[in-house]
Amino acid sequence: MRILLFLRKIFFYLLLFFCLEANAHQFYISPVGNDATGNGSKSSPWKSLSAACSFVNRPGDTIFVNAGIYNETLTSKLAIGVSLIGEGDNSVITSTTLTAEWTPVIDMRSDPLANGNQSISYLKFDGNALQAAQALWIERRNNVEIHHCTFIDFRYTGIIWVGDGGNAGGDPYDKVTYPDNYVTGSKFFNNIVSNCALNVPYDWGRGALYIGGHDGMLIYNNTITQTQRAKGFNGYPIKAFANGGFMKGWKVFNNSITKVDSADGSWLFAIEGAFYEGCEFYGNTITGAIDINFMHKKSYDYGVYIHDNILGPEATSTVYYTGVILEFGVEDVIIERNNFRNCAVGIHHTMRYPEPWVKRVKVCYNKFSNLGSGTYHSAIRFGENENSFFIQEYEIYNNVFQGNPESKPYFGLHIRGFKSATDIKIINNIFLNFGWSWFESNRGNYFTNLSVENNIFYHNANKNSATLNVEPVNYIYSGNIIADPKFLSPSDFHLKRSSPAIGSGSYIPEFSYDIDSIKLSNPPNIGCYETISDNDHSGVSIKYMLPGIAIVLLVISGIFMIVRRKTGKKIINI
Repeated sequence: MRILLFLRKIFFYLLLFFCLEANAHQFYISPVGNDATGNGSKSSPWKSLSAACSFVNRPGDTIFVNAGIYNETLTSKLAIGVSLIGEGDNSVITSTTLTAEWTPVIDMRSDPLANGNQSISYLKFDGNALQAAQALWIERRNNVEIHHCTFIDFRYTGIIWVGDGGNAGGDPYDKVTYPDNYVTGSKFFNNIVSNCALNVPYDWGRGALYIGGHDGMLIYNNTITQTQRAKGFNGYPIKAFANGGFMKGWKVFNNSITKVDSADGSWLFAIEGAFYEGCEFYGNTITGAIDINFMHKKSYDYGVYIHDNILGPEATSTVYYTGVILEFGVEDVIIERNNFRNCAVGIHHTMRYPEPWVKRVKVCYNKFSNLGSGTYHSAIRFGENENSFFIQEYEIYNNVFQGNPESKPYFGLHIRGFKSATDIKIINNIFLNFGWSWFESNRGNYFTNLSVENNIFYHNANKNSATLNVEPVNYIYSGNIIADPKFLSPSDFHLKRSSPAIGSGSYIPEFSYDIDSIKLSNPPNIGCYETISDNDHSGVSIKYMLPGIAIVLLVISGIFMIVRRKTGKKIINI
């Protein structure tokens, strides 16, 4: 009896599924369609997207955009549950009339929060040489996906995509809050976004992808570029939208993100905003800073986890590029296995009201190469105002910090204007080519528990010594080496066999792999690479040569034995 009831229940759900599928329809628009007489069928399509959206409103329905150009004169209100799909870049949606800011081509705003369960895919959105204001506005909709689309040349922003409120907009110092409701299930992937964000110098800036109030959003495999406008007028590829509220649990991975210039060269952000908790950035190539405000751990394993990225421009630049900027108060930050290249400053902390602290930060197994030159340019820099911030539990392990050898930056690590700095560990790193000193602290009040152990210092000013204007209480300085680390080349930080860094590090149990995901030895090497180059044989000791010599002798001996057996002649064995 139970089996029959179970089978009846299965049959009911299958029948319901097929009924729902039967009620889902695909409608069509075409440049040769007709909004007045068309019925949206394949043989009688509508001509505009706005007309199609006015008729199609059942969850599960799809509007298919045939190849062609659609110059929309009215905002299309896309209903909950209705998806759009086109024929790639051949299906172009544009407008020359929807030009006022905050006027999208497609409106997907709901009130109250709803399950969108819909997607937009394989379409090209064209702002028509910056005439159209923005492509999409999505608000209070769960489970929305945008993929395999192209967005180009919108004047203000490409996509606004937010949750259920967060504040009335404005100053991030004290107005960004938790949203009333987070949106979930948001995905943005395999898209191209180009020239879709405006910046007004010294005033405000928009984001090409303008987001807020998401829980678990995924942004991956996209190319987002903002390089085409006059200096100072390029907005941000990805920016937090204050009205949407804080983000949490979101991931940005495997993207190419490029931002150029700013009015004064100091606010060059590829990703910017108040993200708050459990954020992860990995596998990206980013030109322009990851700028993050207000990071906290809460229920996650980290506040923010930045790993395995390439950060900075491909070549040396006079523009003030930074890899990572951490503003206001940040806690539980992990920055590891990244390649910071050609940056003026690798990591910049700017602590300001209302949360002027840095707590529990780990900077591990990163490569900082060719760091820029100039006043206060550094690998890691702290400071904003006099006596304005606190540092607690900051750990720097197994990095290579290399200043530009021609015009050396001032500092490797620079801490100034602090109220207190406690529990700072600098272990197993290589610092070279810094023009003032590898480490300077000044204008601080209280410094305690500083450990500087098993590092290599080379070609740094001040005789490779730190400049500590505030003498630390409980200062450990041990196992450090002043010598050439002997890299394979000036740009390749793998170690030669003759390097003093080999096996000279301090074992740290929480780490198992280097920047190349090579398993660590105990003790590990100093620096970010555990492997030793086989391309260099200088200074190879006899202990490395013996195994090879033994193998060669065994092979020769075997050859002689074979010859002897075949010829019957007596041959002297080796």
